[in-house]
Amino acid sequence: MGIPILRKDFSCWAPEAPRPCSYRIETKVLGGAKEQGAFLPMGNAFGSRLLSSRDIERILRPDEIRLLKAAFTRAADATGQMDIRAFRRVVLSPFPLIPPVIADSLFNAFSSGRKSMGVQDLLSSVAVVLHGSAELRAAFLFRLYDAQGDQSVGLERLKRVI
Repeated sequence: MGIPILRKDFSCWAPEAPRPCSYRIETKVLGGAKEQGAFLPMGNAFGSRLLSSRDIERILRPDEIRLLKAAFTRAADATGQMDIRAFRRVVLSPFPLIPPVIADSLFNAFSSGRKSMGVQDLLSSVAVVLHGSAELRAAFLFRLYDAQGDQSVGLERLKRVI
């Protein structure tokens, strides 16, 4: 039996890339890697949101958007951004037992690896977690576990987080 892993398709990083980035689900076997499943579209770079504004509005209900925007506004700084401290205080406060390594990973996944996030980052991530397809959720989980932002998730990282 093999170990499922996600691999980044780096060909999309070229500025002239004709298609979005993707991840390929593979199973590691003794003789190498065997492709299993389809490519998962991911946008043009790790720093991009998983969903466009139009997709967010299509996926989230209007009352969910209003509630999330109101919560974000209370937590955001003067520039309209939320840093990790505000994220922990507002978004994670109902979950006080979340270990710091998980909290940091969640923030990195929500913020697409940046030091702060905007309201669209929050809306995109919540839409994926609540209503996203299996492919979008897999992409979000990859970001969650890719703490270094180097497009890989090692076994030691998974053991430490799990």
